[in-house]
Amino acid sequence: MTKPKIICLVGPTGVGKTELSIKIAKHFNFNVISGDSMQVYKGMDIGTGKITESEMDGVRHEMIDILSPDKNFSVKEFQELVTKLIEKEYDNNNTPFIVGGTAFYIHALINDFQFNDEDEDEKLELVNYFEQFTNEALHEKVKEINEDIHINNRKRMIRVLIKNKLGQKKQHDTTSKYDALIIGLYDDREKLYERINNRVLNMIDHGLEKEVRYLFDHYKLSKTALGAIGYHEFIDYFNGDKSLETVIKDIQRDSRRYAKRQLTYLRNKLDVEWFKVGVDESDILNRIESFLKKSH
Repeated sequence: MTKPKIICLVGPTGVGKTELSIKIAKHFNFNVISGDSMQVYKGMDIGTGKITESEMDGVRHEMIDILSPDKNFSVKEFQELVTKLIEKEYDNNNTPFIVGGTAFYIHALINDFQFNDEDEDEKLELVNYFEQFTNEALHEKVKEINEDIHINNRKRMIRVLIKNKLGQKKQHDTTSKYDALIIGLYDDREKLYERINNRVLNMIDHGLEKEVRYLFDHYKLSKTALGAIGYHEFIDYFNGDKSLETVIKDIQRDSRRYAKRQLTYLRNKLDVEWFKVGVDESDILNRIESFLKKSH
């Protein structure tokens, strides 16, 4: 059976996906479907690195600003919503173009993971929640439930903590339901980390503290939303227990660690064709062109 084509642009946070995505979308007349689990939230703009209307440059974007930050959002909901958008693109004879974001969500979409209905929202809340902790903090939590897991085995620690809360859940890692071209952007670690550090400083300059304070004052943020890097780090600062300088360093650190985890996940779980930042963009456009012309 012929699989429908889909194109994804992935890579670690801060690597430069947004700018490239617009160039690709305008070249091929694509719409953009966001694959970011946090950019669905209204009002969470600066901290999530959400694309601005001017940056969109007339390109239609989906899955951005669709949910109030007091609502939870699960990978299952992401699957359902994006699958409908993909079908809509096919109906209009367009190739779906997904840009992001959250590596696990992209993986679940492409491989059509099957999730149990019961407790699904709570499970995904826990995934997002535990992902924000350092290995040291996770290890302390694991010891509390009398489990002996090495501090560097992050994946197993998170799995055990979730299992402790909910019990075993099934997730079927099947073969891809799409003929997927996954373009990945990467850069040297030092350059990426420097870009991430500067990106956080730029967020502060553009009013991140004010954005977070407004959200905390006007909403009871859901566990999913509160798990976003750049938001929960402010809690101790607002309580007077941490300086702004420390908050900035914490966000930079958490962002670097998240970027590292994203790269590890993408390299281990998905068939990505990697392109280094600064490569001639025509190489990427030509690769997409050949993919679109390819017969099955």
